[in-house]
Amino acid sequence: MLFAAAAVAGGLLAAAGPETFMGLAVQPENRCSAYQVADYHYNRPRLLRLLVARDGNWLRYTDRLFENAGDVDIEHIVARREAHDSGLCAADPATRARFASDLLNQVLAGAHLNRHEKGGKDAGEWQPPRNRCWFASAVVAVKREYGLTVDARERDALAVALEGCSLLRSRP
Repeated sequence: MLFAAAAVAGGLLAAAGPETFMGLAVQPENRCSAYQVADYHYNRPRLLRLLVARDGNWLRYTDRLFENAGDVDIEHIVARREAHDSGLCAADPATRARFASDLLNQVLAGAHLNRHEKGGKDAGEWQPPRNRCWFASAVVAVKREYGLTVDARERDALAVALEGCSLLRSRP
């Protein structure tokens, strides 16, 4: 695949052993247990306050400002369903709850974008219209934190998104 070849040439994939991408195992998604949204519950009012305090009233995906909290959703950068199918299906309830509430994995997003455009998609299926370097870096950081995997399509899309980022150019 063209993207995979570019990733190898860029030093993003391991040379030997199980295939990895930036420290993440590359494997097909696997739903090892039923996905239940209740297993990934979070306290929306508390997290909304924390996110507004951290990010202000700026929506990173679109570079738009919002007027009031009712205009936004809390968006999981790595969607809960995606995380479930990328390894959290085998995690204990405490780990799932920690993931759902982790500010590392959350950003404010417009409700339509969150519910109808991104939804439960992974980075191989959807990327934001703006700030792709930030988004791809955040996906990798979250997946590393929770020991999650990426599938081949997601690896390729992340490699393309990260290719021109200053983050990677400064790495040895």
